[in-house]
Amino acid sequence: MHNKEKKIAIVSGPTGGHFFPALSIGDSLIEKGIKVKFFVPERGFIINWLNKRNYNFSIIPEVKISKKGIFIIPFKFLFNIFKCFIFIQKENFVAIVGTGSYTTFPFLVAGKILRKDIYLHEQNYIPGKVTKFFSILSRRTFLTFPYRNKLPEKKVVVTGFPLLKEFKIHISKEEIIENFFLDKNKKVIVVFGGSQSASFLNKLITSNIDYFVKKNDFHIIIIAGKEKVKVEEIFFKKKVSGIVFDFYYNMNELYSIADIVISRAGAGTISELTYWKIPSILIPYPFAGGHQFFNAMFLQEKDACFLIPQREEIVYNFPLYFEKFLGNYEKIKKALEKVKIYDDGKIVNIITGALNEKK
Repeated sequence: MHNKEKKIAIVSGPTGGHFFPALSIGDSLIEKGIKVKFFVPERGFIINWLNKRNYNFSIIPEVKISKKGIFIIPFKFLFNIFKCFIFIQKENFVAIVGTGSYTTFPFLVAGKILRKDIYLHEQNYIPGKVTKFFSILSRRTFLTFPYRNKLPEKKVVVTGFPLLKEFKIHISKEEIIENFFLDKNKKVIVVFGGSQSASFLNKLITSNIDYFVKKNDFHIIIIAGKEKVKVEEIFFKKKVSGIVFDFYYNMNELYSIADIVISRAGAGTISELTYWKIPSILIPYPFAGGHQFFNAMFLQEKDACFLIPQREEIVYNFPLYFEKFLGNYEKIKKALEKVKIYDDGKIVNIITGALNEKK
């Protein structure tokens, strides 16, 4: 069977942390001549990215886990497994790649029943429940961080996080600064919190606007999500030197000009920061299992970031933290030179190598 006759299913969870590594793996598989179809939960940003690339995809059914109607949930899962079973049988995939989240569980179960090879990618330092369960059944489980956490030794490979190619394209700093009408003599702070957790970082910055205005050394570019108008009004009123976006697709443009990043600590973000070697203040999202804290701790232990756990107190004392960060800026920048947690093609090489063995 030639590569062009092989077809792989890629099944992703609902967040950017699940979807972007899936998209990167899909891009690389297609470059190798392998057909790919995505199975994703219904989320606007995911559908937009797949349409942008003209990818073939189907929406997978979801089961919302809650106390309400808890007795019906097992039956819904069984029904979803049956639907996924039909998806897989119909298109005769040779393998399945899963990137985490409970939404992928029915598809992976159906794949295993049909004796398909399963590959997993775990983004976070602490593996999720789906990874822990299916790592025993997988052909390979790929890890972003070099921490195996008692997963099956023979099946685990530390690969790093597969970054999208467009997120790695360097652009002239002078060109971007000119396009944004910024002062080339000021350093650029880029602030973003992700679609679900921007609010606290918006508050952190706007509550300390007077400090940044008085300091007058920085441009602040902030991705404020749904609070764009609110943050923009404060920037305008306080005459802040900066720009407010609700969302920004071309993150490589912002990384090309960023001297400092203030952000959450998703695995994708940390991988991008280690690729671009940008000193950062990381404030892990404290919910969703708290996995971001362990992601950030990995960098903190290497002196490669400035970690601040989220507390209300830091909103009022942030200038003190920021000044301390500036005092450690060069140390962090130097430490980043020794850190690499992004995938350089290892995942796809392993998958295609296994497919070629089956000829």
